[in-house]
Amino acid sequence: MVKSLLLALIWIKAISISSAQDQSPRRIPANPFTVGTEAPSLVFNTIDGRTISLDHMKGEVIVLNFWNIGSKGREMERENMNKMSEKLKGQGVRFVAITMNGGEQLKYWLNKYPVKYEVLEKVDFMNYTGPNLFSFTCMPTTIVIDRDGRIRYNRCGAIASKEETTEFVELLSVK
Repeated sequence: MVKSLLLALIWIKAISISSAQDQSPRRIPANPFTVGTEAPSLVFNTIDGRTISLDHMKGEVIVLNFWNIGSKGREMERENMNKMSEKLKGQGVRFVAITMNGGEQLKYWLNKYPVKYEVLEKVDFMNYTGPNLFSFTCMPTTIVIDRDGRIRYNRCGAIASKEETTEFVELLSVK
């Protein structure tokens, strides 16, 4: 019986692998957020159910902050990001938190550790559910898109020290 189950599982896995190989591969850029290039056209759902797109944000400086609950770097920079978003509110700078987490786990965490700007949930930016556009291997990762839709900044790691925060705010203030 056990031997039959094992053979059945191996057969099912072999079928799923061959089916995946039959599909034509998606064309995914090596790094869609290379500094100096145009930002990709992306659409997301916010935690409160709204839809936002990068195209509709053109004209603003956009800060995309990719993170995951439990990331030590995220905890190191969370307060700095909140302070920067508050300081730059109304100056054409839009902060957007993007996380793989979602549902009740995310709501619980946000009640305990507030994020004072938009939160996008359940975005698979580390390829856990299959190939996608992002392929990030580090959390947090922060991307800055300028008012014309070009990537100006791409950083893997927390923006945590006072010096890093000051430099980052200066970058965002440049017209």
